Amino acid sequence: MANRKKDLVVQTYEVKLANTLRVEKYDLQSLKRNQQFLDALEKNSLKGGVISLAYKFYNDQIQDFYEEYIEKFNELILPLIFERGLNFSIPEEEIRDLIETYDRKINKQIEKIQVLGRIKNDKSFNRDLIYSTWSVALDGVQSIPFLLALDSRKIIVTDEKFNMDMSFFASLGAIPDIRQISRAGNITFPPNTFSINLQIMLNNEFRQVSILLLKQKPSNLGDFIRIMTNVSLVVDTKSYLDTDFSGIKWIKNSLRHSLFKKKYFLPLASVIRTGGMIIDKAVSPMQIKNIQSMRSNVNLDIGYEINKIGTIQYSVITKTANYPLVYDEFDKIICRGR
Repeated sequence: MANRKKDLVVQTYEVKLANTLRVEKYDLQSLKRNQQFLDALEKNSLKGGVISLAYKFYNDQIQDFYEEYIEKFNELILPLIFERGLNFSIPEEEIRDLIETYDRKINKQIEKIQVLGRIKNDKSFNRDLIYSTWSVALDGVQSIPFLLALDSRKIIVTDEKFNMDMSFFASLGAIPDIRQISRAGNITFPPNTFSINLQIMLNNEFRQVSILLLKQKPSNLGDFIRIMTNVSLVVDTKSYLDTDFSGIKWIKNSLRHSLFKKKYFLPLASVIRTGGMIIDKAVSPMQIKNIQSMRSNVNLDIGYEINKIGTIQYSVITKTANYPLVYDEFDKIICRGR
């Protein structure tokens, strides 16, 4: 019994030593820099409404990532303390990689929260249009709270990996009614399409939200999206990319990952309603005039206005005119047809 108590004391000491080391030398800068913002966010998340719902969801994600980081840090450090005591060598490179991974994860969530507030205050934001038409999320169910915060009530989301985990909907305080569908009227849906009716409690009353979940990659949708002629909002936060978009890398990644560089985006870019918005992380403020082309005979006046949102690595792209669009195979870019 005495030995067990001694072991427990030793384990507690080792954990305390690891925690002290982490807090004093290896805590996450993403949290340190944004702690005041996150404290204010926690208070705002209690006010109710769709934007508070998103704030709470992404703030919970941040806390989950932080707890995950602590767990991974302890898995790295505790065996070394156990084996060598206070004389252990700190694995600086492994810790640096761990910090970079979790700083990136947390910063992505903080960006989403900051972007939401700025979009809703942007002059191009048309709440009534978004409320009455369809919104599209191209990077999975994690974008649903983002779209809800922008007052979307009808959502199409592509997520080939979603396994119908009910805990996701529970985290939104939502009650889902899920059924697989293949047709609606004269519309044939891609395989593995699900209709989800959500009831979400907001300010002591339920809001109904309709979701079409397509378990497909966006690039596999083909011309299906062309029939969705009532779309006014497209969001791609690039959550599936483990890529650094900071500094000069942003411009390079923008040229590679911008939706206007993707051929599969052409049908959707064509059907978005005038006044509708595209929220795309991979558009650099360096490109607010247009997306550069190598050929002078390619007309890039495609009826979209790109506006930078502060210093955050997102841009709001507003549709200003309905021009016919084509995908130029030479420059690998969506542009205006002749």
